[in-house]
Amino acid sequence: EETSDEDPLKLFVGQVPKSLSEEDIFPIFEPFGPLKDLAIIRDKHTGLHRGCAFVTYWASIDGERAQEALHDRFTFPGGRRPAQVKPAEPSGTVPENKLFIGLLSRNAG
Repeated sequence: EETSDEDPLKLFVGQVPKSLSEEDIFPIFEPFGPLKDLAIIRDKHTGLHRGCAFVTYWASIDGERAQEALHDRFTFPGGRRPAQVKPAEPSGTVPENKLFIGLLSRNAG
C-alpha cells in the first residue's frame, strides 16, 4: 500500500540524551512541519528515559525532510553520537516470535 505525502509519518529517533525532555527536542523537529505527536520512550516499570523517542508528523513529506536533514547529521546537545532518525516500523509488521505448544504430558519437563 502506497503512502501519500499527506499521510502521517512516525519516526524513531535514537541517540537522545537522557537529560533531554519532550520540551527540549520539540524545537529541533518542529521547523520541518506540524507535529502530530512527540514522545520520549520510557521504561514501562521504572519510567526512566531510554535514550530514544517517537516523533510523528501530520504529513509524511515533513517527516521525510526531517529524516534527510537530521539522520546521522545532527547531534543533540549533550549527545555523544549523531541522532538516528528513521521511519518507525508499523506495529504488526514485526513478528512476535511466539510459539504455542499444546497437548504436553503433565509429567514432561
